[in-house]
Amino acid sequence: MKDIKNLDKLTHLHYAFAHIKEGKIVLGDPWADVRVGLNGRPSCWDANIPDDQCQSGNFYELQELKKTYPHLKILITVGGANEYQTREFALAASTPQGRQNFAQSTVQFLKHWKFDGIDIDWEFPSTPEDQTNFTLLMAELRQQMNKAKAGWTLVATIGPGMKHAKFIEGAALNASVDFFNMMAYDYNGAQFSPVTGHLAPLYYDEKAPNASENYIDWVVNEYLHQGIPPEKLVLGIPLYGRSFGGVNGKDYGEYQSFNPIETPNGTWDEGKDYTGILDVTDIRQNYLNKRGYTRHWNDISKTAYAFNPLTKVFISYEDAESVSYKAKYIQENKLGGATFWDLSGDRNGQLIGEVLQTLNFKH
Repeated sequence: MKDIKNLDKLTHLHYAFAHIKEGKIVLGDPWADVRVGLNGRPSCWDANIPDDQCQSGNFYELQELKKTYPHLKILITVGGANEYQTREFALAASTPQGRQNFAQSTVQFLKHWKFDGIDIDWEFPSTPEDQTNFTLLMAELRQQMNKAKAGWTLVATIGPGMKHAKFIEGAALNASVDFFNMMAYDYNGAQFSPVTGHLAPLYYDEKAPNASENYIDWVVNEYLHQGIPPEKLVLGIPLYGRSFGGVNGKDYGEYQSFNPIETPNGTWDEGKDYTGILDVTDIRQNYLNKRGYTRHWNDISKTAYAFNPLTKVFISYEDAESVSYKAKYIQENKLGGATFWDLSGDRNGQLIGEVLQTLNFKH
């Protein structure tokens, strides 16, 4: 925790993930969260019923951070990109009793573990019923959290594409939600794209795959049109890149055919799970202008990419230039700020620092 950079300037720190189980919020990784005994302190074996002796693991270290950075609000993020969690959200939100149970368990969780709020990361509401129930769930959460009079923050994480935006009731949610984190990334990837493309294109490029809707500016404006106030819409910036293998070398590999099974091993991949996801620290240290990789720039979509004609690998990623354009976009559109996934990807804080400098942010 102490290695996190720019903590003096960050306003919120999200810890991912807690989970939903049987309609209630529970620890996502009990061992890492609370059970690891440090410096002779006891472990918390009954992880979901804490007591005053539970001073171990990441949750305890987060509270220690607040002693140095008292301005920092620490939120628990629940859900994530997990099919089981998606089903659990849909089920919990589907009835008044289910929504009440989840909200009550949230209040208990926040009190026990001393968080400053919760981020609901339902990936993603995908039916008209989900759309209505998501709004009702957030309203129930707000009601129960207000009853506790603890000043907790309620955040909704929302998806990057038009298929996600159409199931968000922006104006209705606004009454309940303090701010919305837009996952403005994963527009293209080796696992789901027809040709190579950019991870987080800011603007429309007619040459791109699915170009008509596959860029940030379009979706931001859709959310604003739905009634999300610009000051409540926070733009997500990825601290990682996506690579593609077996790429056609034309146009430095941009918008070209590729072979998914030749996708390289990612920074954190193990075994045969080759996602090709590389964090920006890895890209900066081991790929850019090294081992045959050359950096290129798309001035239309404002995206950086690298290509190696020998290995036939294309990497879309963020760098100082691309994130500065995103920071300027936040300023020009009077958005609520920037959020990052995730801090471990930018281990020296370089890209986060670039955004803060462009925004001229002063806490």
